[in-house]
Amino acid sequence: MKNQYKSYEDTVSFLKNMAAQYPHLLRVQSIGKSHEGRDIYLATISIDVENADLKPALLYTGTIHAREWIGNELAISFIDYLLKNHKTDPRVISTLSKSTVYIVPTLNPDGFEYSQKHYSFWRKINGKMMTEV
Repeated sequence: MKNQYKSYEDTVSFLKNMAAQYPHLLRVQSIGKSHEGRDIYLATISIDVENADLKPALLYTGTIHAREWIGNELAISFIDYLLKNHKTDPRVISTLSKSTVYIVPTLNPDGFEYSQKHYSFWRKINGKMMTEV
């Protein structure tokens, strides 16, 4: 099942590749580091991305909780859809012309990586490891 989902490294590679393909629509930047030193990436998507911060905004954050891998998948799919349909889908054209979409695919890269590589049902509350089946 884990192979169905992109890893943190896959996500970073996807973001960098898309930024190279769509430099006028997408800006990717690190907004900080995780406890273990991984970058937390923000994707900024808008027509005329240089002036994106002047428009009304929507923020999407994915994979806040370590084992909720679908948040990262949805963020990647959303980015992919916006970029590939920015010229053909009237809703996307309108949205990206009038506003900016900010997406953080993986807000918790350390937990995401741990749950994918070690224990997929892992969670930690108040310093104690909790397991749920």
